[in-house]
Amino acid sequence: MALNLLLAIAGSAALFAFSGCAGTASHAAIMAHEGVIVADAPDDATYDYKFRIKTIWDPGIMDTRAQSDRLTLIRSYLRDACPAAEIIGEQFLKTGSGPLGGERGVYVSKVKCGHKPLEQPTAR
Repeated sequence: MALNLLLAIAGSAALFAFSGCAGTASHAAIMAHEGVIVADAPDDATYDYKFRIKTIWDPGIMDTRAQSDRLTLIRSYLRDACPAAEIIGEQFLKTGSGPLGGERGVYVSKVKCGHKPLEQPTAR
């Protein structure tokens, strides 16, 4: 079992190393393929997107326990569709404990598309 865990960790590290850095579209695509981030339809009209994000920790690349990393992942996933996305609400659903301690689970994030302020015309 320990060997399987080490192989899984090594495989993930290699996959991320060759796929680009956190915050890139390729990284978000891999995370979606691996089931780390899943987009769901919103439950109501108060927000635009709902995401389920599993807790993962990849040293130096991603720690989805940090809201800033979850937001980076969401913005990378949405890219041009919603570049100024903001998390307006979250819930953590605990699914267990990690092998080194700490909680494992899924963050359910409600996301609203923000709008970048329009640039003011400059006087000529």
